[in-house]
Amino acid sequence: MFNKSKKKEEEEEEYQPKEQDQTTAAITYYYDASTEEIKIDVAVKDYNPKTIDDLCKILDVLSNDKAYIETVNIIQMNLSDNKDCLTRFLINVSKQANKTFLNKLEDVVMNQPCIRPSDML
Repeated sequence: MFNKSKKKEEEEEEYQPKEQDQTTAAITYYYDASTEEIKIDVAVKDYNPKTIDDLCKILDVLSNDKAYIETVNIIQMNLSDNKDCLTRFLINVSKQANKTFLNKLEDVVMNQPCIRPSDML
């Protein structure tokens, strides 16, 4: 896994896990090369209301475009030492961003009337 920030890693002492893991919910995305599919693993510590609320907090973050941007930035920082990988990564992210933008633009254009009511006057 990537570290969130190389600078923070250098500034802080080495990570020492706590005696007891405080993770109550987790969502993991991974690529399975054998099936060539993206898989999602959801884990919860238990089924109490607080744990379900924690799981919902993760979903709230995932639904936010800022989470995507932050994830891209973290990956970019961690690939900065390998220019070939970084270039490949950024090209793919740019292609995806263009597709998303064009799809949104198409939706807006398709929802516009061909003839505006003001043109009828």
